[in-house]
Amino acid sequence: AGRAFAVQPSVAAMDAGKNRITGRNIQVAATLQLSGERTTLLRGARSQVNDDGMVTFTDLRIDRAGECNRLIFEGIGGRVAFSLSFTVSPAAPHKLVIARPLALPTPGWPFQQQPVLSVADVWGNVLTGSNC
Repeated sequence: AGRAFAVQPSVAAMDAGKNRITGRNIQVAATLQLSGERTTLLRGARSQVNDDGMVTFTDLRIDRAGECNRLIFEGIGGRVAFSLSFTVSPAAPHKLVIARPLALPTPGWPFQQQPVLSVADVWGNVLTGSNC
């Protein structure tokens, strides 16, 4: 999470005969689908223009960890292409967050509900299994 994809996506603009469309400026937009719903979590230049039939994105990233992510690419005439599903892992540990606050304490008595802390990355993604 929080870093540009190591391998940035490239999309070929193709006609109905699966020939690359060249010599035209075609805009292709990228959006993120998470668990079947479009989100606004994709960061970076989400729209690129090509003139050689290929669009290569350069700085796309997602700050939120999670599974079942897919990129959706939309071009001319509403043509759509989908990436394979992928997982975004949390970044390095950065802070402690209160996962469960303590109940109102009574002076001189142990807390009835103990607080629970979690380790999270800079974007608030909780790291599971962390021994930090």
